[in-house]
Amino acid sequence: VSVGQGGAASARPALPPPPRRPLPSPPVAPASPVAPPPPPSVDDGLAAERARFRATTTNVKLVFLTFYASLGSLLPYLPVYYHSMGLSGETIGLLGAVNPATT
Repeated sequence: VSVGQGGAASARPALPPPPRRPLPSPPVAPASPVAPPPPPSVDDGLAAERARFRATTTNVKLVFLTFYASLGSLLPYLPVYYHSMGLSGETIGLLGAVNPATT
């Protein structure tokens, strides 16, 4: 016998707790057989050639980047260096004009 809201006893018995269900197990991927490698295609030689070409052009790009970066940092200071060596303005101008005249 349990006591209800008003304090009066009720004749209804208490219900048992619901049965516990087991937790579902996580899904497992089905075991797939190891697939054989794809047969060599005609494009495999072309892909290897492209990879070699890309590596070569990357090296050339790095050489040009280094060369022009060093020129860009050196050329603005050449007249100052020539002046510190005691060369006249005419000679410094002539030396600065030689490079564009020869290329």
